[in-house]
Amino acid sequence: MQNCHVLIVDDMMHLREALAFFFKKKGFSVFEAGNGVIAMEILKSTKIDLIVSDIRMPESDGLALLKHIRSNESLQSMPFIFVSAFADLSNDKAYQQGANAIFPKPFDPEDILNCATQLLKPKALRWSEEPTVGHPDGYKKVVLKAQELIFNQPGKHLNFGSSGFFVACNEQQPEVDDLISFDIEFSDGDLNGLKCLGQVVWNRQSKDGSKPPGYGVQIIAIDQKMKEHFIAKLEHSKVLTTIPAH
Repeated sequence: MQNCHVLIVDDMMHLREALAFFFKKKGFSVFEAGNGVIAMEILKSTKIDLIVSDIRMPESDGLALLKHIRSNESLQSMPFIFVSAFADLSNDKAYQQGANAIFPKPFDPEDILNCATQLLKPKALRWSEEPTVGHPDGYKKVVLKAQELIFNQPGKHLNFGSSGFFVACNEQQPEVDDLISFDIEFSDGDLNGLKCLGQVVWNRQSKDGSKPPGYGVQIIAIDQKMKEHFIAKLEHSKVLTTIPAH
């Protein structure tokens, strides 16, 4: 992609350079850093459009870098992708902290490239690319009911973030990677009947009661009739969590 700058952060030079090679082949301008401290220095002087970062690194890890990005007003909307060979951070915590995606090592570079390309598109375009928003083949159908549209407020049955939402669910949870067509009925507000397509990115059964059982959904597409209104409410909320963990 022309004029798009990606920052790859990993203390393993061969992995960093391998991923940089694939991004360069697709036309990205690539910058590299061996840890979060170096990455932060690059961000001071260079316009970066997207970050791909390892989690476990010396001096300053990927989570510290993500927190820095999300707490900086000029950077906080930047797409951020985690890659890791360790179970340093569960998927629900990664999305709660503001990561846009997480890939385990070893990974297919094409998957990360495709994800990066999607994340660099404005939401209005990214959420429009499914041909129809109804109940197409391959998607399960789920009807959800909530009083109102809520952004990142724990304890709600349906809780939205900047890229998806948490659904509280005690039983019959969908599997990770399931594709679901949602009909969302709000009893209050002007988004009643919101239709969207989503993919399950994590699910959780809470055995000790410390966290509510449920699953996290990444939005794929939103019904064209309500998309602009939903995005306006999302931007007004200024929510940084991509998918709430509860």
